[in-house]
Amino acid sequence: MPRKPTAHDQLATHDRTVAESQTRARAAAGAIAQQADQLERLKRERVEAFANGDEATAKRLSADRAKVEAELTDLHERRQGAELAVSRAHAERATYLSANVGALLGELEPEARAAAEAIETAAAALQAARTRWHVVEGQVTTLLRATEGNTRSVPGIEAIDKVVKALGLVVEDIPLPLPSTVRQTITPPHVMASVEGTGR
Repeated sequence: MPRKPTAHDQLATHDRTVAESQTRARAAAGAIAQQADQLERLKRERVEAFANGDEATAKRLSADRAKVEAELTDLHERRQGAELAVSRAHAERATYLSANVGALLGELEPEARAAAEAIETAAAALQAARTRWHVVEGQVTTLLRATEGNTRSVPGIEAIDKVVKALGLVVEDIPLPLPSTVRQTITPPHVMASVEGTGR
C-alpha cells in the first residue's frame, strides 16, 4: 500500500512547483535577451546594407528582423505567463502553509525531541568525562603528596568545570525547538543532577 504523503511531502511539491515556474521564467528572460541582441544586430546590418546601396540584402534582413520580432513577442508572452505561474505558485504555497502549519510542526516534533535529547546525552557525556578526569587528578595528587612532589604542577580544567556547572543549570529541562503553542518540554533523566557534586 503506498505511503500516504506527509504534510512536508506536500510542501515539497509546492516548492518544486515554485522552482519549476521560476526556471521557466528565467529561461524565457534569457531567450528574450538573446533575441533582443539578434534584433539589434539585424538592424545594424540593414542600415549598413542601405549605406552600401544593397537593396537585396536590406530586403532579406527586413524579413529576418520581422521573424525575430515575432519570436520576441512570443517570448515576452511566455515570460509573462511564467511570471504569472510563479506568482500563483507562491500564493498557493503560502495558502498551504497557513492551513497546515500545525501538521507541519507536528511532523517536526520527533526530530525536535531527538535534538533536545542529544543535548542531554552530550551533557551527560561531558559530565562523565569531567568526573573521570578529576578521579585521575585525585590519584595523581595523592601519589605526589605521598612522595612530597609538587602538586601545583598538575594542570587544572577550571574552564571546563565552569562550563559543566553552567550546563547543570539548564539541561535538566531542555525545551524543544517548537513554538509555545506546541507542547515543548521533555522529561529528561536529570543526568546533570549531581553536576555540582564533583569539584576541584
